[in-house]
Amino acid sequence: MRVIWLLIFVVITQGCEKIYFKNEPDNSPVTNFEIFTKDFDRNYSQFVIRQINWDSISNIYRLKINLNSSNQDLFNVFNEMIQLLKDGHVNLYSPIGVASYNNLFPTNYRGNQLINANKYISFSSLYNSAIESGTVNSYNIGYIQVNTFYSSEFGNADPRYNLIDNILQQNKDKDGIIIDVRGNGGGNGDNALTIASRFADKRRLYYKQKYKNGPGKNDFSDWVNFYLDPQGEVQFTKPVVVLMSRCTFSAAEIFVSAMRVFPNVTLVGDTTTGGIGNPVYRELPNGWSYRLSTSIGALADGSIIDGKGIVPDVTIIPLKTDTTTDIMLEKAIGVIMK
Repeated sequence: MRVIWLLIFVVITQGCEKIYFKNEPDNSPVTNFEIFTKDFDRNYSQFVIRQINWDSISNIYRLKINLNSSNQDLFNVFNEMIQLLKDGHVNLYSPIGVASYNNLFPTNYRGNQLINANKYISFSSLYNSAIESGTVNSYNIGYIQVNTFYSSEFGNADPRYNLIDNILQQNKDKDGIIIDVRGNGGGNGDNALTIASRFADKRRLYYKQKYKNGPGKNDFSDWVNFYLDPQGEVQFTKPVVVLMSRCTFSAAEIFVSAMRVFPNVTLVGDTTTGGIGNPVYRELPNGWSYRLSTSIGALADGSIIDGKGIVPDVTIIPLKTDTTTDIMLEKAIGVIMK
């Protein structure tokens, strides 16, 4: 598994550079626009699944850019184009600001958080900046909240996630465990698999991915299968519930895709964000950088994740007015105790 993720990392890092040309292009707004739009045309992976006509969008916005356009004009155009893609792995970085899809996560949404924590959870001393653990009050159920899968070193697994072995040792006699990734916005897939592998009963196919490999809209590699094996000092194969939401994104969706194939796991909550992406980074002649998605991810059964999300086994959507009752967590407790 580690070898596969290293190969993906190589693909990513090869894209984290300036696009090189035989002759250095001029730094005009028109040239920067042309390079940006043509790079997306050739290498962006999700036009079809997101039902985007990039040729039409490029033609419309080309009319807004000329040799006298300012940097602010160019930034505004790029920002508007990025909004149309609705992809959380497409971003533009410039001295003017960062352009990202503004509506990736829902507003006034309570499904992404533990509500009234003290009512439900007694937290333990086993925690760090990525993981918190505890026990569900009045039940013999463990609780693990994974806040992020971020790594401080890009591309490398983070040792913070090895705390899962200590947590599972402490919870080995529990009737079940609830794992909360409702507010997890992703990070490094290796960290997600570090956690998920401790709940695996055997080697299982959990995820598929194909990569953009040509200029045509449908030029992709064959599907690559990803498998996960049991790892770690303790395997927990009693009932597990994964709490997920509209704010469960990217590497957190890798985690959900792995957990869902284990027979002892139930997914509870809301459909995930829907974005795996495998983004690569580019640099324009004016020094601005951007990233774009270069793959499509799918569940083991072939269901596309990007642009669609992962649907839970049990759908629970809290009301905006829920401030004292965590109905997602209560449903998770009920699933384990049934």
